[in-house]
Amino acid sequence: MICKYSALTRKSSSRLVSMTALLPALIMPPAFSPALADVSKGSFTYSSARNCVSSGRLPAEICGFAEKNAAAEFEEKAPRFPQRGVCEQAYGVGGCSLGFRGADGWAGKKNAVYFSPRQQGLRITVKSEREATVVPLATGLNFSARSALRKDASINPRMTRERTSADLHGGSPAASFGVSAPDGPIGPLPPPPPVDPNFDCAAFLEPTDKGDPNTGCAVVRSRR
Repeated sequence: MICKYSALTRKSSSRLVSMTALLPALIMPPAFSPALADVSKGSFTYSSARNCVSSGRLPAEICGFAEKNAAAEFEEKAPRFPQRGVCEQAYGVGGCSLGFRGADGWAGKKNAVYFSPRQQGLRITVKSEREATVVPLATGLNFSARSALRKDASINPRMTRERTSADLHGGSPAASFGVSAPDGPIGPLPPPPPVDPNFDCAAFLEPTDKGDPNTGCAVVRSRR
């Protein structure tokens, strides 16, 4: 009995030591990012990851994460419209870009094509060595911040919602779609890139009711 009790006591003591050793790791704050160690705090606007890298202010990895995460946030939250005209009622002529829902959209089917306001860039905010966030930029719209230190490009399909002309009431475009508008100036937008990432081929070729891929900006001929 004495030997068995001693063995149990030693086992309990070893478990206690193991738990005690783990406590500092559980309560310590996350380690800082070496990539941000020499970066000044502040908010910086860019048109793309390439523009971000060329500025020399942030590491390429963070610029890449920021671009992908901002694009996902924009895709998830930006309003969508079934027709260009309805979108331009809210965002002006030339203020909307073309989007596709999966393969049907790329095949030129009209019910899989939508229009949304153009993303005008992204803003990266460095708060400390442990925190950097990014938001997409679009006039009249606010978005939630996502981390710029890791990939966070998930899109919740329940958040996307198509709008119609019935949604267009008074007030700011943002207020019409359940998105809060900024309280004040959002700062200067970055200059447009040499090649517009939101190039809207539908400005020249609109999909038809028949869903002809050759008029829906398809890159390959359809099978007939």
